[in-house]
Parts: sequence; C-alpha cells; structure tokens
Amino acid sequence: MKSNCSIICLFYFLFLTSCTLPWSNPTATHQDNTLQKNIQVNIDTIKMHDRVNISYQLKDENNRIADSGNDITVVVWSGSIPFLGLHESLIGMQESEKRTLQLPANKLYGDERQNRILRKEQLLEISQKSIPIEDLQKYKTEFEGKKFTIINKTKSDATLRLVNPSPLFLWDTLEIGQESDYDWNGGTMKVEKIEWEYVTVSYPTGHPLSGKSLNLEIEVKKILK
Repeated sequence: MKSNCSIICLFYFLFLTSCTLPWSNPTATHQDNTLQKNIQVNIDTIKMHDRVNISYQLKDENNRIADSGNDITVVVWSGSIPFLGLHESLIGMQESEKRTLQLPANKLYGDERQNRILRKEQLLEISQKSIPIEDLQKYKTEFEGKKFTIINKTKSDATLRLVNPSPLFLWDTLEIGQESDYDWNGGTMKVEKIEWEYVTVSYPTGHPLSGKSLNLEIEVKKILK
C-alpha cells in the first residue's frame, strides 16, 4: 500500500513539473514568436550593397530646397551617389520609412576648399635640379620635359635651372600664403604648407553647395535587394 502511494505521488510531481517547462508554456511560445518577428524586421532593413529606390530633398536653414532627387535607385556603399552622407543615412531604414536629419558639409559636397600635395617643381616657373655629372650627357636641351640651363658643375654633380612650360605659380620661390596666378573654380590656389620638396596647396571645391550644412529629408520607396 505504501509503495502504491509513493508511485502516485511521483506521477503527480512529474505532472506539476511538466506544466512549467518551456515547451508546454504558452508564454514561452509567444516569446519565441516575438523573437522571430524581430529577426524578420531586421532582415527587412537596408544593409550594405542593397539596391534601393529613394526620393530625397536637401534644404537650407530657411527651408528652401537646395537639391533633390526623385525615384532614383542607388546601391548602398557601392557605386556613385549624389553625396557621401546618403550611404550612412540609408543604413537601417525600412521600406516606406521617412527620415529627417542634418548633414555637415563633409558629408555632402565637401568643404569650400580642398587640399592637394604636389612637388615644388610642378608649381614653380623656375626650379633647380641637381643630377650626377655622368648623367648630364643624356640631356641636350630638356630635362623631364623642361628646358634647362646649367648653372653650376662640380666633379660629381651638375645643377640645372629648369623652366616649367605650364607652371601653376609664376615664381621661382614659394612661401606659405602665396596664391597662384590662375583662376581655379572661381578662386585661387594657395600655398598652405611646405615640407622639403612637397607643397600642400588648397583650392576651391567649385560646387555651389560646398561648405554648407543642410537638412536631409529622405524616403525609402522600395528595397530592391
């Protein structure tokens, strides 16, 4: 009799325990379904290399439209797009979603001026070059496309005075702050830094919206994948 009671108690305990297990718990099943739904939502957001159809407007501080695009197709982080910040703005968006955010100039059409590093001899009308004396016989009237005259010779070297046929600066020396004699995108090229034989120059970007921060209003029409 005592043995039968023990068996009955064991079955009763197992029955109660089974009611609390995840596979028999409706709440746990609901949580699993919610997790799957969340995963599905993440899959439907824009990722790198997705093809998407979008429309956008760029507005200034007075809410005037500075630039826009309607029903254009872009590949996120691949191929050409109107401006760099468009890539970052699209990541994580969903189909039919709209988003408004402010973008700085470097995420749009760049700063008003951009830099470039060039060699001094590319810039100057007159420059000098020292070469081994044994190489002098290789050159008759031109050295690397530039006419030259010999201004000094030693047993080991020859110093040449080079005339640049298309200089950017009509001088024979460079100083920080000097500006070129030619028009560059509505402005001038300017010497920003000089390091040994290399010169950092700045020049206008040339885009009418360069140097400006703008508000971006963007809408995802369709994710094409």
